[in-house]
Amino acid sequence: MADKLAITTGRDVPYVIYWSVELDDYDDVGAVLGEESEADRVAYARRIKDSGEDGTDREYMVSVLAAMESPGVKHNGAVFYWETLREAQQALRFINLRLKAAKKEIPWPDWAIRAKAAGWTPPKNWKP
Repeated sequence: MADKLAITTGRDVPYVIYWSVELDDYDDVGAVLGEESEADRVAYARRIKDSGEDGTDREYMVSVLAAMESPGVKHNGAVFYWETLREAQQALRFINLRLKAAKKEIPWPDWAIRAKAAGWTPPKNWKP
């Protein structure tokens, strides 16, 4: 099993999304989305666009940028968080769809990502 995004309750916030990092005998909490500075988030967008960077770094950067745009997201100066479990689950679907699209290098239009996160099922054989 590879590293994946997961939802947990935060220390001072209701729900956060974090990377669950697989180690030898157990999973550990990796980075919580939104921990980086605003300047870092701006740099992520530039690095993804300009370099076509791939791998774990790209996956992390895409997840952070998607979290910024996800439904119901808030930032308390330390991390991104969501008020309800439902909002966090919807955001997790939204982020995973962005990651999937980034891996395929076939970007989904924003309307389709938002619709899918809200429960829309694309027609059979639909391509972005």
